[in-house]
Amino acid sequence: HQDYIRKIVATAEGGFVALVDSRSQNGTLAPSYGDFDVYLVKYDESFAQQWVCHIGGTGEDTSHDVVASSSGGYVVVGQTKSTDIDFQVRTSTQDLDAFIVKVDDMGQYDWLTVYGSTKKERANTVLELPFGGYLVGGYSMGQSQPFGYEGSERTINVTYITWSGTVADIFLFGGSDADNCVDLAFDAIGDVYITGWTKSQDGSFKDNVVEDVDFFMAKFGIISQQFITNVKETGIQNNCNHTTSELVRAYHLNERGSEGWIFNAYTTDGKAYNSQHRGVNQTALIVKCNSSSCTHTLKLSQ
Repeated sequence: HQDYIRKIVATAEGGFVALVDSRSQNGTLAPSYGDFDVYLVKYDESFAQQWVCHIGGTGEDTSHDVVASSSGGYVVVGQTKSTDIDFQVRTSTQDLDAFIVKVDDMGQYDWLTVYGSTKKERANTVLELPFGGYLVGGYSMGQSQPFGYEGSERTINVTYITWSGTVADIFLFGGSDADNCVDLAFDAIGDVYITGWTKSQDGSFKDNVVEDVDFFMAKFGIISQQFITNVKETGIQNNCNHTTSELVRAYHLNERGSEGWIFNAYTTDGKAYNSQHRGVNQTALIVKCNSSSCTHTLKLSQ
């Protein structure tokens, strides 16, 4: 069957934890409950398995991100279709709901929270806040508050989760087309920046001139240990779009001091980049941005 390693996080003892999605019924992990399940596996420096945290139900459950928590243990985010076993708290049978789970240093549950509308919710990334709690970035296909905008195909949502796992607030932005948050990161003063992609030309992306999909980097606006009160109304404060007529998507984000941010992306716009990759015009990019524009783009694929 299929097995995927989603992410690896180094531990202070010299080992690592691996975030795995698996639907296997044999091997080194416990059998899945039916479809895909999520496994958080800790190894020591000699690659000896220390413990396994098995997260799932009989439906399809998949993960996207894990971070080490300053309070000890780890936080995992993903999405679920299950309504049993670990996801008995989920009563809706409609599509996917997002989940966030906190485990301790031994892989035992501290808490698990599921949230969503009657349509698809997806959790792509998690960021621990320096003043407490977590931000989970993703999207919703729900078309009503608090999960999405009415008439929108896919709305970016950033969900604030408290230390105890309570959904405290959901921040929405985007337009009437499909938008997605892929990664979150802090700058030096504690503001949060986002990378993702958009097809919208209205709402938060009203200045976008894209014909298909564009990537963006955005300043979300969290300062002085509190959320800016007008985030819900104004959406993105600073966004820098790369204009192209073809598919462009942005991924993981890393800070480079006062010089701005670097993230990786890809494009299928062969004309703009004078590149064709294996006949499908897919070009790997490394993009450098400041708060208002993309300043450098490095093309990797030939």
